[in-house]
Amino acid sequence: MVVIFGSINIYFIRNSVYETFETELLKHSTGIAKIVADMAIQPLLYNNVTSLNEMVSNVKQTDNELAYILILDGKNHVVAHTFYKAIPEKLIGANILKPGETRSTVFIKDTGNSDNIVQDVAVPILSVNIGTVRVGFFEAGYQKEVRKTTIIFLWMIVIFLVIGISGAFIFSYIITQPIKTISTTASGFNLESLDADKINKIQLQNKFVLGLKKVISIDDELDTLIFTFNEMLRRLTTTYKELQSAQESLLQSRKMASVGTIAAGLAHEINNPIAGLRNSLRMISEKPERYLSNQEYISMMKEAIDKIEKVVNGVLDFSRKHEFVKTQVDIRQIVEEVLMLAAFHLEQSSISIIKEFPEKVPPIMGSANHLEHVILNVVLNSIDAIGERKASEPEIAGQIVFNIQIIRNELLLEINDNGTGIEAEMLDVIFDPFFTMKKIRQGTGLGLSISYNIIKEHGGDIVAKNRNEGGMQILIKFPLTT
Repeated sequence: MVVIFGSINIYFIRNSVYETFETELLKHSTGIAKIVADMAIQPLLYNNVTSLNEMVSNVKQTDNELAYILILDGKNHVVAHTFYKAIPEKLIGANILKPGETRSTVFIKDTGNSDNIVQDVAVPILSVNIGTVRVGFFEAGYQKEVRKTTIIFLWMIVIFLVIGISGAFIFSYIITQPIKTISTTASGFNLESLDADKINKIQLQNKFVLGLKKVISIDDELDTLIFTFNEMLRRLTTTYKELQSAQESLLQSRKMASVGTIAAGLAHEINNPIAGLRNSLRMISEKPERYLSNQEYISMMKEAIDKIEKVVNGVLDFSRKHEFVKTQVDIRQIVEEVLMLAAFHLEQSSISIIKEFPEKVPPIMGSANHLEHVILNVVLNSIDAIGERKASEPEIAGQIVFNIQIIRNELLLEINDNGTGIEAEMLDVIFDPFFTMKKIRQGTGLGLSISYNIIKEHGGDIVAKNRNEGGMQILIKFPLTT
């Protein structure tokens, strides 16, 4: 806009100034021509050529812008001039005053400098029949003034253009910089690593913008947006921390529920070794002198104590609240720990376990305790599903198959059972919170939902499928460490 309006103004000002200079030059040249015409009357009548030449020479020296002076007689012959050499032939006939005219003006290009224009003014001496005076004035000086005025105006345009563009960039920066920072902050927002102190340190406006706003006392909608954004981050962080705490509490509650489920099995796993201990102690007390037999009984007692310790420690470790810390874990070992915890229920339900593990299984990065909870939850669900099917088909032999495969950069753990399965339309909602279809033991519907979140936190995936031969398959995918 500055350039457009500036160009229009330059056009009009240039024309206006040029026309003003032209008018003034015409007045000036006409005045000089008339003075010379008055002074040339007597010398011209007496044919005093010397006086005429001396006169025009003196007049020319009074003004540097005078290009030439010509005095012509009634027959248009030059009788006096200011040229040091011959007069250009084209110049003589360039401006002929007609009878009755008091002035004639033409513009002639300077033969020495084609860029310079000469304004040629012709006026009569008494009458055209007596003679004519022609005065030529250079327009270079006036053109120089016009160019000077134009250049000054151009510089004004450039200065205003620079100021305008700079102002536009400054105000654009003030407006867009906080918005870009908000966008960058939002895109790189990580709730897990953000707390209140870090939020307070998020600078959505740099020091330059803040200083500029203080100087010119700006308080606009952007400040409200920034304040609201920071408040949103604080509330979001607080809500996330509370949600995380609630999820941990929920996980712990589910663990305790699982411990309650396996409590009967725990009692069985402990009572059997205790019965063996009691029997061994009775045999030793009855015949203490039998050294070799007693050594065998003592060895059996040690095995029983080790088994009790292993079972109790396994349950205690499972039920204890653990931080989510990833380490290298062997998925096979986790499966073994889970099978030990669920051993009683598997035995009581007459469910056989098949493990199809490759000879070498690479470790995965994960939280062993949390993965135990996931696999135990799946195993307990399989036990319930097999129990439901046995209620209507007693001849079915319960079976759970664990299969591990390594495909590209993933470890796949399949847990297949031959239970009741699930309706196909329910597969999409099986991992939703509070979804349950258990009949034998009332469920909360949170087990698979929590398991889903745990696997996602491991960077993996968990899906459920119905098996063609009956039952369900839970497929858990883990990314392998590089």
